[in-house]
Amino acid sequence: MEYIIKTYDDLLRLGKAKTEHFEHIQLDDSLNKILGKTEAKKWEHRLERDLFDCGCSSGAFAMITSGFLCLAYIVVIRDASEINKAVLPVILVIVFLAGAAGKVAGLHRAKRRLKRNLSVLSNLCFGPFPSEEHKSGQ
Repeated sequence: MEYIIKTYDDLLRLGKAKTEHFEHIQLDDSLNKILGKTEAKKWEHRLERDLFDCGCSSGAFAMITSGFLCLAYIVVIRDASEINKAVLPVILVIVFLAGAAGKVAGLHRAKRRLKRNLSVLSNLCFGPFPSEEHKSGQ
């Protein structure tokens, strides 16, 4: 399904999209004229990147980093020959929790980046995008 952004309301709906999945985001011809074709394609790519980001790359990075840190702890801080079998499950739990925290952080970062990019695009094409404080004050 293609999501075409024509109006300010389309940007608002895209910012609130939670379970909707689009294969492609496209800016309408009128917005292409305002931004230029090259810049419009860049904006489509940015919005797709932020909307479709699942946080997996952040989670994977956190898992790999925590795994290396645990390994470094075992090798550098402790004598590797003293490691008993009880340490392995603790390391696995640490790595798993780091992956989950990384995924949540990645999702949060993508959501923040999407809101910021929608605000900038709105300012370029339609005027100011309402902030959360402005919406709650109405």
